[in-house]
Amino acid sequence: MKRRYSVKLYTVTNVFFNDQEKAKKYFLEDGFAKLITQYSTLDEVAEHCAIVFHRTPNHWQEKYNAWGRFVEGFGCFIQRDLGKYTLDDEFIDDGGQVTIVIEEELQADYSEEIKGKIAS
Repeated sequence: MKRRYSVKLYTVTNVFFNDQEKAKKYFLEDGFAKLITQYSTLDEVAEHCAIVFHRTPNHWQEKYNAWGRFVEGFGCFIQRDLGKYTLDDEFIDDGGQVTIVIEEELQADYSEEIKGKIAS
């Protein structure tokens, strides 16, 4: 008998905009807002950044001799420490430095069996 389960996953990821004024101007009014997508608050930008960051795999960055993730619209986040990433220096001029800290790695919150007929 086939069984299927629904599993809810979560992670805790902090996104820091080190220069609020630069971040607001770039992400809500100028470059990012005009080229990528329009958001009305930095909260929304932080959510977008965290989601895209987690969907992007780590790649070795020869220039920094470190692992990093290129997040469209933000730039390359270089791993500086376990769970801590900062933007590559060449990307911080417009929106200021952005730091991502993974507080809790991806883990299962709960799972439950899905009852009912399973399509084959």
